[in-house]
Order: sequence, then C-alpha cells, then structure tokens
Amino acid sequence: MSDIKEEIKEIKKRKIIESAIKVFLKKGVNEARMEDIAKEIGYGKASLYYHFGSKNELVSHILLQGWEKLKKAMEEEMDKKKSPKELFFNVLDSLFKVVFENPDLIKFLYTASIPDFLEEKDKERIREYRDYMVKNFGRILKEGKNKGEFKDVDIKVTLEAIFGMIKSFVLAEGIKAKEKKKKEIERFISDILIG
Repeated sequence: MSDIKEEIKEIKKRKIIESAIKVFLKKGVNEARMEDIAKEIGYGKASLYYHFGSKNELVSHILLQGWEKLKKAMEEEMDKKKSPKELFFNVLDSLFKVVFENPDLIKFLYTASIPDFLEEKDKERIREYRDYMVKNFGRILKEGKNKGEFKDVDIKVTLEAIFGMIKSFVLAEGIKAKEKKKKEIERFISDILIG
C-alpha cells in the first residue's frame, strides 16, 4: 500500500476512534452501537468494520491505546535521573499533559469500567498499566520519604488521594477549569508531601 493510502487509512481510523469515544461518553459502551458511531462521523457502517471487526475490538483498542499513552508519559519521566520530588512533579505534569492533549480519551478511561466482553489478555494489560502507575508513584513517594524530601505520610492513603484528585482533574470541563484544577491539585499535593 502506498504511503498516501496508508496515511488516509490512519486518519480515518483516528476519526473513528474520536467519534466512538464521543458516542461512548454520551451513551455508554453497552448502549452505543456501531450505527451510532457511523452516524456521528458520517461514514458508512462498512467503513467502521473495515478498520475494526466489532464494537468490542474498537473499545479494546481505545482502552489499551489510552492506558498506553499514560504509561508511556510516565515511563519517559521515570527514565530520567532526578530527585524524588522533581520526579514526582515531572511525572504529574507529564500525565496532565496527556490529559490536556486527549481530554475525551482520558475521560473515557476514567469513567468506563473494564467491560466483561474484553478478552482476558486485554483486561490483564489494562490492569498492568494501572499497576505500573500505582507502583511507580508509590516507589517515588517511598524514596522521597526515605530521603527526607517528603513528609512521613501513609503511602497507600496518599496514592488514593492523588488518584482521586487526578480523576477530578480529568472530569473537569473545559481548559480553564482543568488549568485551575491542576494548580489546586499541585498545591494540595505539595502541602501534603512537603508541607
């Protein structure tokens, strides 16, 4: 296939994904149909099935793609040699950036439960992505605590609070609301960890 045809194919696939996310956010995964997605994007249903064999395949692709983006953003920061404090806030900024660049995708990740119809291998990959993030945030907090950069906090409770705040950031509507929420979260986390 020529480069131009391949590029067009990828553009169509991205448009399908973006439209599917909008429909899933409006109707929910279980209620949404491929017809709804086709209508949202203005493509024929056959076009959707050319790119994705089923709604289940499409949902799986979206969930895995979204969690992979978050994991990759975190990995890029984790590879840098920084103090725990710098690393923690750099990772947080990195994740915020992914949310700003992909608001609907990340909102979908945080509001959709893992559907029963997903293949077990895909469910496991999603759990691995989530576990990776929790484990590494926990490691940074523990290291920062041991080095005296962070206060002596309960790591599990702190992680639950942080992920709850990140979820509130993801669900905030509009750029200004997200920017305001980001500043509040950074200030709150700084107060908790540093004082």
